[in-house]
Amino acid sequence: MELRFLWDFIVILTVITWAVALFVQGHIPSSLAVLALFLTPVILALGRGFGGSVGRTVRFLFRIGLPIASLATLVVILSGGSFKEIGILMGNVLALFLVLVGFYVMFYGVLSRHRH
Repeated sequence: MELRFLWDFIVILTVITWAVALFVQGHIPSSLAVLALFLTPVILALGRGFGGSVGRTVRFLFRIGLPIASLATLVVILSGGSFKEIGILMGNVLALFLVLVGFYVMFYGVLSRHRH
């Protein structure tokens, strides 16, 4: 088993966590949770099997789309669906994101100098 398959397993674990949590909280019906759980490994396997542009598209959608969809779900649930609250929470999340990216850049800069 190659390391590249580990990322597929992490995606599957993420979808399991996301779908089950949304189902248990009553935000999605069981049929949608089961559909997500069934389609995720199928789509990942098809992307790996076909490779090329199909594989790149699948990987892009899961690497970019899944985190954005998770963030949107979190914000909508925490805001209670209020558009005003969604805007406030998105601003807060964006600020947190920028702070964490700043930490990443600082620590990467400090640690990368010691490697040379």
